[in-house]
Amino acid sequence: MVRRRPIGEATVRSVQVTMSSSADPELLLSRVRTRPGDLLDIGAIARDIRSLYELGDYELVDFFLTQDAEGHILHIEAHHKSW
Repeated sequence: MVRRRPIGEATVRSVQVTMSSSADPELLLSRVRTRPGDLLDIGAIARDIRSLYELGDYELVDFFLTQDAEGHILHIEAHHKSW
């Protein structure tokens, strides 16, 4: 079971992209509208994920959040199509 805590007025400290291909992560990052300093907005993150998935190059695009003493880190993972 995953426990969820209220996010409140949290901000995004960093956005990181990892991919299962040799493509440039900066290219994907340029399509993500969520930026460091933005308020954490799950709806906006979902739109970012959908936008990346709609490129048609990935069979799965997902995200997760981690937190450290300085704030929340948005991790986006893009898995290139295996076919």
